[in-house]
Parts: sequence; structure tokens; C-alpha cells
Amino acid sequence: QMTRLLGKLDEVDMRMICPLHGLIFRTPETVAYVIERHRRWARYAPEQPGVVIVYGTMYNHSAHLADELAMKLAELGVDHLRVHDLSKTDWSHIVSDCFRFSNAVFICTTYNTELHPKMDAFLRDLTGLGWSNRGTTVIGNVSWGGHGARLAQEILDRSGNLTPVGEPFGIKGSLADEQDADLWTLARAISASLPDCGPSPVLSALD
Repeated sequence: QMTRLLGKLDEVDMRMICPLHGLIFRTPETVAYVIERHRRWARYAPEQPGVVIVYGTMYNHSAHLADELAMKLAELGVDHLRVHDLSKTDWSHIVSDCFRFSNAVFICTTYNTELHPKMDAFLRDLTGLGWSNRGTTVIGNVSWGGHGARLAQEILDRSGNLTPVGEPFGIKGSLADEQDADLWTLARAISASLPDCGPSPVLSALD
């Protein structure tokens, strides 16, 4: 519906946007920016190439894995990175980053043979919002039977057009030294998968 509505604007000489709430956009640059943002959001398209890493943890082993992966991605030249602990960051910020960036990594701890409850609830919330058109990587922590990654993937499979990135990877309790090479392989696969999201008007006032 939004895409059809925005299509009607192509025939309009729009010089100003006056929303019911918020700022009035008065310049050609700001008007173009707002329309372009809404076109992306209506298509569920990422705003920019980047990676958000989301994890739930009990003993900080998954947190350590998230940091190790983020450092490797940074060394590979990934400019836009976010790392979120589901127990510490308000989910609104995590959802925003999942929609903003092209790729998401979910580190899924198993808890009492099920998926970590905060990760379970978050993924259901995210997929319920129609999140799609992204590259996804699911990493499991195979303690407690190791079902967390499988259960997370089953939830993500309900979304449309999510592309798995990288070979299956998991840790048993904590990241082992001998897994460093495999983690590098995964980081390279994620880095290589980042798409070109296309040109986008950039406003210094909104940076």
C-alpha cells in the first residue's frame, strides 16, 4: 500500500512535507531524503550494508563470541557494526538496527533444552514485524542439548526472503582456540555477502 501511494508522488511537484507530528521538511534535499527513506522502508530494503550481532547469554561465553566475530569483521573492513545483548539493550534499538542493516547474526544459546527465552521472544517479535530481505547467520551454543540454533532457524523461516550466510558454526560452552580459523571463515563469508544498497541522499543535519 505504501509503495503504491509513493508512486503517486512521482507525478507531483513536491516542495514541502508537513507531517502531523515532527519537523516540516522545506528543502529539495530533505524532501528527497524523506521520500527515499519511505521507499526503502516500504520495500523492507536495508538502508545500508552492515552487520548487527544479537545474542543472549548466561555466562558471557556468547558475549565473548560476539565480540570476537565483531573484531574480525572490523578487521575485514566492515564499517557498520552493532553488537547487542538482549538482556541489556532495549529491544526497540535492536529492532531498529535489524531493519537498518543488511545482515544480522544471531548467537543462540540453548537454555533448559530450549532456545534462550529472550532470543525466542525477540525473534518472534522481529519476524512478526515482517522483517525480510536480509542476510542471516545463526550461531548455536550447543550446551544443554544444542537445540537453540535449530529452534531459532525455525522461527526465522517464517519470514520471507532471508538468505543464510556462512557455513553452520557453533560453540560448546565457550569458543575454543582451535575454532579461530573457522570463525575467520565465517567472518569472511559475512563480509563478502554485504550488498550494495544503492545511493542514498545523505543529510548532514541527520547524520
